[in-house]
Amino acid sequence: MGYFEIVNTASDSDTEYPVPASLAKELEEINTAILEGQPMVHQLKMLKKQYPQSPQVINMLSLAYMEKEDYERAYQVNQEAYTLFPDYIFSRVNKMQELINKDELEKAAEVFDPTSAIDQVFPKRKKIHSDEYIGFQKTRALYYAHADLPEEFLDVVQSTEERIENEIVLLQFRSAIMEIIDSYDLEEYDIISDYTNMVNDELNEQLGITDENFDEDAFNADEYDESVQTDEPPVFIHAAEIEPLYQYGFDIPATVIEKLLSLPHNTLATDLCEVLQDGICRYEFYSDDENGTFLFPWHAMNILRTIKFEKSIGYMLSFLKQGEELNEFYMGDLKTEALWQIFYPFCKTNKEEMVSFLKLPNVYGFCKLPVIQAFTQMALHEPGYRSEVSALLSELISFFIENKEDANLLDPLFMSLLCEEVMDGGFAELKLLVKNIYDNQLEEGWYEDYKEWETEYADSIRNANLKRDFMDWQQINTYLQNQFG
Repeated sequence: MGYFEIVNTASDSDTEYPVPASLAKELEEINTAILEGQPMVHQLKMLKKQYPQSPQVINMLSLAYMEKEDYERAYQVNQEAYTLFPDYIFSRVNKMQELINKDELEKAAEVFDPTSAIDQVFPKRKKIHSDEYIGFQKTRALYYAHADLPEEFLDVVQSTEERIENEIVLLQFRSAIMEIIDSYDLEEYDIISDYTNMVNDELNEQLGITDENFDEDAFNADEYDESVQTDEPPVFIHAAEIEPLYQYGFDIPATVIEKLLSLPHNTLATDLCEVLQDGICRYEFYSDDENGTFLFPWHAMNILRTIKFEKSIGYMLSFLKQGEELNEFYMGDLKTEALWQIFYPFCKTNKEEMVSFLKLPNVYGFCKLPVIQAFTQMALHEPGYRSEVSALLSELISFFIENKEDANLLDPLFMSLLCEEVMDGGFAELKLLVKNIYDNQLEEGWYEDYKEWETEYADSIRNANLKRDFMDWQQINTYLQNQFG
């Protein structure tokens, strides 16, 4: 075998079919849309005419048909790609997978010899993208699983893992392999059962999981700060302009917001942060009033994200830290429905501060949810950040499991919410981490077991539009007014 290197960036690979930058961005967005369950066949057919020498478009078209479960058309596209671009790795991979699915193993072995390494089948390639390598190796493993050859299957798996250095890529590969093992009941073989046990033990060791029973009732979230409670109102720089925030709900007039946005942003932000602090310091005062309108913290956050005032993030996170009772009073269903939009603009500029907040002890899970949702939506809206967000979710899951014995940190509710974000973002490469969470019963039990979660994941990817609409201040208030009145 010759030398080849696995690279993680498409531009670093030496494919014979380089993708123009404009097409690469469009394909990335289309791929995300397909994973969200959107039909993208028409767009891909148009691109196919525009870029007839780009096999990546045909490969994506096959994926779109497969996601629609239109296998006949997918197979027609596979044959076209295999005929036109036989040196394109995914042309071979897709065609071989098709024949394996049809139980035509002899024909599958003619597409490429499953005993051959990738550099033997594609000797000109010296820098192979990790997706290409995983796709090729997974197909070899699939062939041996279908042929009921567990030793050959395991040889492929182990040789692949020896070459993968990136932790997320390894998780992605192992998740796919575990699905093959499950689909073909390969654990009935001792060598495969030993492998799955090794993977689970290795992950447990990496995450610091022991055989000790986990007390899911040990976690206690902090509530609001009683020591700062007062009846004294704050003093605002722009008192007249700020006052309407306390008077209106979602039907707040556009003229009110526009007037505020016309003020100098530094002093406006100072006042808006003071509004948030007022919501904390006078919570007991306001919660005794049964007739008031208490959306002023929402209005303040909505305007702060509109002007993208980075220094305000600490005030907004401090508000979330005040716990379930206070946030339920002011935000209610906004925590799950809309509050992620507040934090979305700060995911890049204030990432470290937001991640530090997510790792804080004793913070109610649903108060952390809007922040992690913002990162998930960034991965869906801006595919270029997908790998970064995937790594972040992996880091968070690992962090909390590693601190399993700290009852102040490991919140079963938030672990369940993290598993939901893996689902909502379609992060298939993290499924093995989710399985580990369920195997060790570190979540709140929304699903009976990992199998049920995985079934829901498949349905979600197939049927749900995972990307939520991002709205400006006026659109979101109109939407919320229609939703909640």
